[in-house]
Amino acid sequence: MKNSRVLIVEDDPFIAHDLQRILIGAGYVVTGICDRPEDALLLIREASPDLILLDIQLNASMTGIDLAQRINAEFSCPFIFITAYVDEETVRKVSYTNPQGYISKPYNQADLLIGVELALRRARKPHAEAIPKEPQLQFVKTSLGLERINTDDILYLEANDYYAFLHFEDKKILASSTLKQLEQDLALPFLCRIHRSYVVNLRKVERIVGNELEIGKTRLPISRSQKEEFLEKIHVL
Repeated sequence: MKNSRVLIVEDDPFIAHDLQRILIGAGYVVTGICDRPEDALLLIREASPDLILLDIQLNASMTGIDLAQRINAEFSCPFIFITAYVDEETVRKVSYTNPQGYISKPYNQADLLIGVELALRRARKPHAEAIPKEPQLQFVKTSLGLERINTDDILYLEANDYYAFLHFEDKKILASSTLKQLEQDLALPFLCRIHRSYVVNLRKVERIVGNELEIGKTRLPISRSQKEEFLEKIHVL
């Protein structure tokens, strides 16, 4: 997808600039190059990239895997890991972060561009195609045990320190999971993160006013970093 915006997070300057050269030559826009996780988070907020190329082994306080977890929690921006480490333990750790793909070092130009294009297509796959038609009955772990829910009836999820609320029209349930973990465990295509503290059911959104949306009788904020992704998942006539 030409003109897609890509951020490169790589601590080897030679590799970083080689990636930049290949991507620009193929028609992509490189929004920045950085080797520090803190700078990466800042650039994600400022530039809202469509994809991040992320080195697993960064010479910093955070590894690429640590940074990926922050990206998932705060931005939900798709990313590809670039790594020379493909041992079983690394693959296991990486799989928990749900990357859009892997590119092994040393890479070649063809593999890199194919990996980038496939990741972008997966990330932008029309949302409605994946929405199941039948209600999904699942159980949520709470302090009182397991409580059955109909996932179609969820209005939104809300962070509550190390726990998370599931909000319904007539009740709310406090799950024994963080918001991030609950979102991953539910794995429902109609759920969309709009803020670090909120994940909404797209089917229940009634109105969007500026940087807020109405769902049920509640108004929720849409963070600047999540707004573009949210708008891509709804159909505007």
